[in-house]
Amino acid sequence: MARHGRGDDASQLLLFDPPAAAAAPVQPPVAPPRVAPAAPVAPGIFRHPRAQREVVFGEHRVAYELRRARRRSIGFVVGAEGLSVAAPRWVGQGDIDAALREKAAWILRKLAEQHERGERLQAARVDWRDGTTIPFLGEPVIVVLDPRGGTARAGAQLRTDADADAKAAPGALRLTLHLALPQHAAREQ
Repeated sequence: MARHGRGDDASQLLLFDPPAAAAAPVQPPVAPPRVAPAAPVAPGIFRHPRAQREVVFGEHRVAYELRRARRRSIGFVVGAEGLSVAAPRWVGQGDIDAALREKAAWILRKLAEQHERGERLQAARVDWRDGTTIPFLGEPVIVVLDPRGGTARAGAQLRTDADADAKAAPGALRLTLHLALPQHAAREQ
């Protein structure tokens, strides 16, 4: 069996020989990709409904719920209600405050996201009453409370009415959802 040495092939290295100084071109270090900074959070007050403690991050005031639990570390949960902190019984309030300050940017970002999500849900909420418009398969549908439906024809009926609306574009269909309910029906109905 032939043994390869240094003279045979310069690209092969022997297992026990020290590495030779390579004359390979030195490439500059690659800079990490730039990440766009998060949108700044408007100053505000974020308050959990069961808040017992409060912390201030610059111009932001965050009232949070503190729960003592059997766990090994401090945990943060940002939900629709606000910030909840779960901490072991043996961790002092100073350590909890330090952990909150360390995660302040994350907490504020998540609170802002929850606030925006709540606003979007509120905007999408349907006020169920006669004449309201709801989206259905990309088209607006007008809700009509129709007491004539009575008990004989309970339920709902989707109708298309091209001629009923003079303001509509020619050939456009107007969708109405007729519900067999009296005009003064409660929202729950």
